[in-house]
Amino acid sequence: MKYLLFFFALIIQIANAGNWTTLFSNTNSVSARINAMIVYNNELYVGGDFQTGFGEQINFIAKWNGTNWSKVGSGNAVGVNGAVTSFAIYNGELYVGGYFTMAGGQTAKSIAKWDGTNWSSVGNVQFNAAILTMTVYNNELYVGGSFYATSGQPCDYIARWNGTSWNKVGNQTSHRVYALQVYNGELYVGGQFTDAGAQPAKYIARWNGYQWLNLGGYGAGTNNVVYSLGTFNNELYVGGIFTEAGSISANRIARWNGTSWNTVGTGADNGLNNLVYAFCEYNGVLFIGGVFNRAQGVEMNRITAWDGSNFKKIGTGIGNGVNYDVRALVVFNNRIFIGGSFYQVNVGYNPLDSYYLVEWDELATKVKNEKVVNDFQLSQNYPNPFNPSTKISWQSPVSGHTTLKVYDVLGNEVATLVDEYKNAGSYEVEFNVGQTSSLSSGVYFYKLQAGNFVQTRKMILIK
Repeated sequence: MKYLLFFFALIIQIANAGNWTTLFSNTNSVSARINAMIVYNNELYVGGDFQTGFGEQINFIAKWNGTNWSKVGSGNAVGVNGAVTSFAIYNGELYVGGYFTMAGGQTAKSIAKWDGTNWSSVGNVQFNAAILTMTVYNNELYVGGSFYATSGQPCDYIARWNGTSWNKVGNQTSHRVYALQVYNGELYVGGQFTDAGAQPAKYIARWNGYQWLNLGGYGAGTNNVVYSLGTFNNELYVGGIFTEAGSISANRIARWNGTSWNTVGTGADNGLNNLVYAFCEYNGVLFIGGVFNRAQGVEMNRITAWDGSNFKKIGTGIGNGVNYDVRALVVFNNRIFIGGSFYQVNVGYNPLDSYYLVEWDELATKVKNEKVVNDFQLSQNYPNPFNPSTKISWQSPVSGHTTLKVYDVLGNEVATLVDEYKNAGSYEVEFNVGQTSSLSSGVYFYKLQAGNFVQTRKMILIK
């Protein structure tokens, strides 16, 4: 007998409850900082500045299956020959970006792909400098970084790969790109630039598939570099070294709701006191990592969690956080993994040695009435028929990698709306055809895959 899809329960939770679990020791660790992490084929991949680990040569990338660490590749085709800075999953393969020129023993300048067994290059284009960030948008792989040419042709700091060829992204940006994030059907781009698409856009801009737009008016943005982007509670979170966003005071972190800027925290001491590098939603809160050691005036060492109203410490007793910067956050096996330059966690009270990587098991966060998802459901899009946009909602009782894709009547994929890890819960996304697509009127299908659950529904576009 099926139970109700939803029930309301009083969940009694204790602030700051959780456990640190170390994954490395001084004699069994990678040799340097971790810059990026991702879950691929049910394994945790880590990339960074390390050349050795676990007593052997592993070349800047390694993977963990929940029990054992291993190399990525075999024989003379292990890893890459320079630092790894970013990951993305595209068309079922793992894409790796960084400062390298070789992957698996073959030429691959700044980007390569791994299919679970073998390394290969990504087209014939060779980037002249590093790829620092990657994501998938409108069924293409977007990359950003410090490059400004590909195989001798100008290509300023951002490019896209459609599975066959590399292309420019409009008139591109005027300087380095450090962060990419899909939000409300658009691609948001953060970095060191002050122009995007040859128009003023201070350190952050958005690309809707055919033109560049700013955030909050002509030339609006932040007053210094943006290093990280993430989403939480249907808002875009922006992190960096800025102290203003739009026309408001916002210390190193701000949020954008699609129309206006808002602070994270209240008063003049809102936000954080130093740089933000990473975001990751876990267990109903937004984890934030970086260089900071205070959040809204309270000591919180390089990592904190934001529940939509307050920052909280990550640690036990009077200790919290880590002793050097956090660069990467990811959820794996229902726990959050924290990577960076640190070698000690729970700073200030019963500290633990943990070399560059640690696991945090969040037991609880607070007392609240919470809506609990008890079954899978993919809802009918609304409105339907639609033009130009419609909303698709779903719920999942389990956490895991989730995809939501749109197909035409011939089975051709026309859009990827979601392709990322999602916690258990209820979600909604917008599919906006508008001027960003050449789709014609007709019947289309959207398919949700979350863990072992797969469901497809029909929708109708009328132009």
